[in-house]
Amino acid sequence: MDLRVIRERYRELFGADTAVSRERPELDARLHLDVVRCDGEPAHELTAWATVGLCRLDNGTVLPDGRPLRIELLGVGSRGWTGFAAAFITCSGELSRPGVAARPGAVLRDAFRRVDPTVTTPHALLVEPFSWTDGQLDRLRRDQQGEAVVVAWLQVVPITEAEAALVRDQGVRVLEAALAAAEVPIEDLHRASAA
Repeated sequence: MDLRVIRERYRELFGADTAVSRERPELDARLHLDVVRCDGEPAHELTAWATVGLCRLDNGTVLPDGRPLRIELLGVGSRGWTGFAAAFITCSGELSRPGVAARPGAVLRDAFRRVDPTVTTPHALLVEPFSWTDGQLDRLRRDQQGEAVVVAWLQVVPITEAEAALVRDQGVRVLEAALAAAEVPIEDLHRASAA
């Protein structure tokens, strides 16, 4: 997929005033990555983050029609905490390793702790995006029939050690239910655990 198309879809989702920085994941020097930042999305006190270029990484997933399925990452953090870009770089580096699954329910260990050792939510959980309305996400998921590669988006959610253990032992749905029941502010990297 042409990366200009992905950037344009982010402009449609986040608005025209998005800041972009060029980053390079530490674990795969061949993968150049842009990280998009948009303050005030999806709510005024938050900042939305997204990768551009991770879809160039072959994650080994193929659709029934034979086309490769690639991913880009989305995330939401407290406004003013800029470590999300570095955490995305860590996640991207981890996803470039053989055997690491780029799928909902995957836990990428220490993605946030590597950026800030004081966080209570050191790990990254990959989930289907939920911080935006379906109508907004439809702009990202436009028909990709003509594309040789299909791009999907996964949201990165910072989780605690106990929450990562819950995913490992009981599955991601149990954690999602616990987060919802506790009304956990997932953008708070220093929050209490819901597990």
